Amino acid sequence: MMTHDVGCVRSLSTHDVWFSSLTKYVVTANSCISSRCMVQFAHQVRTMSGSVRSPNYRILFQFSLKPCSSKLIEMAMSPENEHPVRAFGWAARDSSGHLSPFKFSRRATGEKDVTFKVLYCGICHSDLHNVKNEWGITSYPVVPGHEIVGVVTEVGTKVTKFKVGDKVGVGCMVGSCHSCTNCKDDLENYCPKMILSYGAKYYDGTTTYGGYSDIMVSDEHFVIKIPDNLPLDGGAPLLCAGITVYSPLKYYGLDKAGMHLGVVGLGGLGHMAVKFAKAMGLKVTVISTSPNKKKEAMDHLGADAFLVSRNTEEMEPAMGTMDGIIDTVSAMHALLPLIGLLKNNGKLVMVGAPEKPLELLAFPLLMGRKMVGGSGIGGMKETQEMINFAAKHNIIADIELIPMDYVNNALDRRERATPTRAERRGGGGGGKTYKSEALRDAPPPPPSTCALEAPLFSILPRRQRPAGALFAAMENGEVPENANEHCPGTLSEAAGKADACQGCPNQQACATAPKGPDPDLVAIAERMATVKHKILVLSGKGGVGKSTFSAQLSFALAALDFQVGLLDIDICGPSIPKMLGLEGQEIHQSNLGWSPVYVESNLGVMSIGFMLPNPDEAVIWRGPRKNGLIKQFLKDVYWGELDVLVVDAPPGTSDEHISIVQCLQATGLDGAIIVTTPQQVSLIDVRKEVSFCKKVGVPVLGVVENMSGLAQPLSDFRFTKITETGEQNDITEWALQYMRDKAPELLNLIALSEVFDSSGGGAAKMCREMGVPFLGKVPLDPQLCRAAEEGRSCFVDQRCTASAPALKSIIEKLLQSQGLSQMAMENGA
Repeated sequence: MMTHDVGCVRSLSTHDVWFSSLTKYVVTANSCISSRCMVQFAHQVRTMSGSVRSPNYRILFQFSLKPCSSKLIEMAMSPENEHPVRAFGWAARDSSGHLSPFKFSRRATGEKDVTFKVLYCGICHSDLHNVKNEWGITSYPVVPGHEIVGVVTEVGTKVTKFKVGDKVGVGCMVGSCHSCTNCKDDLENYCPKMILSYGAKYYDGTTTYGGYSDIMVSDEHFVIKIPDNLPLDGGAPLLCAGITVYSPLKYYGLDKAGMHLGVVGLGGLGHMAVKFAKAMGLKVTVISTSPNKKKEAMDHLGADAFLVSRNTEEMEPAMGTMDGIIDTVSAMHALLPLIGLLKNNGKLVMVGAPEKPLELLAFPLLMGRKMVGGSGIGGMKETQEMINFAAKHNIIADIELIPMDYVNNALDRRERATPTRAERRGGGGGGKTYKSEALRDAPPPPPSTCALEAPLFSILPRRQRPAGALFAAMENGEVPENANEHCPGTLSEAAGKADACQGCPNQQACATAPKGPDPDLVAIAERMATVKHKILVLSGKGGVGKSTFSAQLSFALAALDFQVGLLDIDICGPSIPKMLGLEGQEIHQSNLGWSPVYVESNLGVMSIGFMLPNPDEAVIWRGPRKNGLIKQFLKDVYWGELDVLVVDAPPGTSDEHISIVQCLQATGLDGAIIVTTPQQVSLIDVRKEVSFCKKVGVPVLGVVENMSGLAQPLSDFRFTKITETGEQNDITEWALQYMRDKAPELLNLIALSEVFDSSGGGAAKMCREMGVPFLGKVPLDPQLCRAAEEGRSCFVDQRCTASAPALKSIIEKLLQSQGLSQMAMENGA
């Protein structure tokens, strides 16, 4: 290992450096080195090392223990400084997947490099997986995008295939080993050392950044030339979806005119498969689970025939008629009927990727010498061939062009499949593309406006119809107004799963919503049959004391000898175990199901807080997992005979609220209590909560105004005297003694002070305006806060003198409204 002491990096020349596959070059820098010099040196060494491309080579910077030195190296090797060419893009910094403006750098144009200005780039579903680290391989920050097209601005001295001004594109990869069998056979996509366009390590050890950026630099071998007659925006999706279906058609010999090809699924890949197959002169039959796709397949895309895979009368005449089938479906489905459609020597090619194994029987393959294969994108030679073919036959994707500042909304829509009214119907296999007009050399604008100038672009999958309300339609089993043309119905077993559901804005909701004879709902109904009353406790905002109210309501009902259950579905912020003194408790399993944790013999509690190995552990769950746990709490927890089940919900209106309402409505949900504080900023969200309850048919039992002024006995206050210098002297003992001597009756008074502004009329006025009951006010009482911290009831002693009477009055109103007063009297309360 060699070491050089450097007073100034400029004094180090290239001949001082010796590289080999076993050498580690160490620079020892003193404090006088400038950051500019260090950056230049890093570029110099990296440029030289780039020609070596040794996997064992790396650069180590070793500094003296001076604060400025470590800062210099951090500056030199940051994404913004590790290369000489400044770049601007949008990156995700963590698994939230949220993209924001990001300054980084690209390498200078090498002798075999092509640099181009990015004009459009596609949003592939794999981008969504990557920014959220759903595959567990993402390294942040990540700039996604692998369907990248633009115009060449600079080429290296040894570049032969491109010139400035050419239209070009880069797909899923930017590097490979160039020496393995796959690379020599023009199959770089199967090279074990393939370098992806983003989130991978390049030859020089730096991270690759994708096309959500203003410029791109790539080795010319991995650059595709876009013919002049092929639109860049509509052509961008071909770099992924197009080559994914083109490659298997060519490799498996399914490209001969007159052959009969089946295409399973009519989503993004399926549309592209139909387009390419028809251009090749094939007879094409679309195979779908939904008869509603027939018109689109035949009238719009030009398919020759259409089969409903579940219709045996349609499938049987087609058995043994197809030369090959391209299966684009990523969901679980049966392969046996598809194999039956093949002729002898027929080929079933999988390009979709189901998460679970599919059943494949050997005998149907043996009887006819049939085969099942797979395929993933294509090599560079084949990708260029595909682009040229597409240009010749006018094959492009249907797209939606949007500006870069919409990219996070676009990703959300990609995940939720929620379109806008501006979208148009189309039959292409690509998606939506975004564009803006900023120049590469323009300085990055401030965060508030940078999205307007970012030269970005992106592509979402095709959508058919605009978004709209879903809940009412699902409740009645109707077809939503914004559903796809051939919706199977929201209560159908195929809802959210059928081919017709692909791309529908309601697909996720339909797939996860209860429909038909949902066994979970049946189990929940059976379990809830022993629960007489079910009450939700909601709030518009967090931090208003909702869980404190839920806990004290449960304590009060239990004190009245009711059998009470408290279910905490605030999954990401479970505080109920703390407020009932149950921290550290665990859930126990019995032959009857999960057993609640009991505070008293007639007060049981269930919370996700009991399931966490560490109380400080964050619960980072997405909608489906949250909803699954709520269902499990409702159907698997054995409460026994309950008079009242109190459900503490998270703040706002989210998945948890919809799930609990859908699961409990059929079992007789009494209604909801909404907790708020008196200021308008809180009441704004309470109005939304009330509106939510009305929309989903949940009665509002009443609104509680919590923290309605600070109230505590005068004897509990501390008194101070502020000196001329601003210091505070504690005179509490003197003040209390003075009152004992002069006016002892003052010590029995409760002092009130307004904490939150209630000049707008508070919750009482809002309730009058919205026509919902007002249950009362609970003051901000330090003793009540202490009771919650200690996990005890505020009713068992006289310490909560300000809050306990207010809570008792509210609970009495609630008992009367719910017909529980007579039960309380019968219990002897």
